[in-house]
Amino acid sequence: MLQLVDAELPAARQEIEHELLRIRGEIEIRELYFSRLAAALHNIDRCEDAESEQTTVDWIRHNCRLTQQAASDRVRIGEKLPVMPRSENCLYTGEVGIQHLAVMARTAVAVGDAFDEARLLPLAKKHSPGRFYHESLHYRHSLRPKEVAEEQADLAENRHLSLSTAEDGCLILQGVLDPRRRGRGAHDARGVGTNLLGPPRRGCAGKPTTGRGRNGWPTPWSRD
Repeated sequence: MLQLVDAELPAARQEIEHELLRIRGEIEIRELYFSRLAAALHNIDRCEDAESEQTTVDWIRHNCRLTQQAASDRVRIGEKLPVMPRSENCLYTGEVGIQHLAVMARTAVAVGDAFDEARLLPLAKKHSPGRFYHESLHYRHSLRPKEVAEEQADLAENRHLSLSTAEDGCLILQGVLDPRRRGRGAHDARGVGTNLLGPPRRGCAGKPTTGRGRNGWPTPWSRD
């Protein structure tokens, strides 16, 4: 049985930040190598058995314990490295991360031969991966507006939000929101919770006391 050894952690903030950046950089480089291997495995699978029920992404997902999106991204990154050499170099220098390369690779797949790394790399250096994703959508829209519009329409068509009650009385919100309504949806969800439950009432000690929502229903912090 393996025994875990408690690591000695630095105490100063500056030392902790430095260590986080150092380790993250090592992980990013290993992730890049992992992506190369994933693409190599995908190439073997395509050549050996095109009719196999298990795809390369499925194998990586199950055996390497990744989500579908993460496994797919690793394959894409490995396949598209030849068309984004400058981005790869920027990962080595710490200017971008593996998630930036994932967005870059998805974009390369989406636009095909029209992909231009030089237009996207400055945006990747400037923005976080999440913001860079939205910037890449603008880039894709400039090249293939019809396809992007269809994707956005599909996301909007399949959005949903449901509200159910658990056995202990807690309210459960479940749903899928398209990117354009995600912020508004979060605001609406908070509004639903406020309207149904009402604000918590606090005593002089600052702890929640008994209370009921605007509709007279007991709130989760109620004791009656």
